[in-house]
Amino acid sequence: MITIIKRTLKIHSRNRTGILFSFLSVIIVLLICMVFMQDSMVNSVMQQAPQSSREQVSRLISCWLMAGVLSITPVTTSCGVLVFMVDDRVKKIIKDFKSSPLKKYDYPLGMILSSAIFSFIVTIMMSVVYGIYVCARTGFWFTATQWILTVGVIALISIVSACVNGCILCRVATESAFSSFSIILGTTIGFFNGIYIPLGSLPVVVRRIIQIFPYGGAAAFLRDILCKDALAAVFQGAPGSAMTDFREYFGIDYVIGEKLIPHPYLLLYMAAFGIVGFIIFIRWFSATQESY
Repeated sequence: MITIIKRTLKIHSRNRTGILFSFLSVIIVLLICMVFMQDSMVNSVMQQAPQSSREQVSRLISCWLMAGVLSITPVTTSCGVLVFMVDDRVKKIIKDFKSSPLKKYDYPLGMILSSAIFSFIVTIMMSVVYGIYVCARTGFWFTATQWILTVGVIALISIVSACVNGCILCRVATESAFSSFSIILGTTIGFFNGIYIPLGSLPVVVRRIIQIFPYGGAAAFLRDILCKDALAAVFQGAPGSAMTDFREYFGIDYVIGEKLIPHPYLLLYMAAFGIVGFIIFIRWFSATQESY
């Protein structure tokens, strides 16, 4: 299994084009948010909290955008690593692994771990870069507790996204099909995580459908972590309902019906989603491998 991990990470690190395309959706999200959305969001929040300065609100929105970006980066980058699983099947390289001394589950476990490790490392690097950007823009730096919690959530998203993507891609038999899936994932993940359009602005039915997908819950938890101090500063002196409305509208809190869903429950749901995806992946991969 260690051999599979080393092999996959080495090959992927040399595939600069593949790495660039796995970042493409994240780059697009950043550009859209920073160029077209950030100022309008700042103006909207200032109407809700007129007692706050523009700098305080800008800091809040920057933290909100950072949480959204960090919630989608592991999903897209883990998909980019799993292209080698599809490539091995297309080129029949999987037959060599089947006839090698590797144990039955070394290859699928190695691919999942490779995907999770790479996406985790890349997302941590992204968090540092974006954290520096927020600091340069607002003069604010996150606390040690915020960083520790953020790293933990990123690790969970990386593992879950690797399992779920692996579950889907183990049934993909052509590179063109992988490209189609990668494009669909990259273009829709921003909507599912409430980045392009805040959840509160969507119809209730659409919002409930989006809340079924697990990654939005992780985005909500990251927003709660990274926006905590900024929220307190912006809504200091404002009515309590103003912060409550903001948290629900911008997807920091998940409210279903009249009930607020605690963030730990959202993470447990995502973890359960990943476990189910992993079990299905192993079963499907084993069934597919038997055909060779």
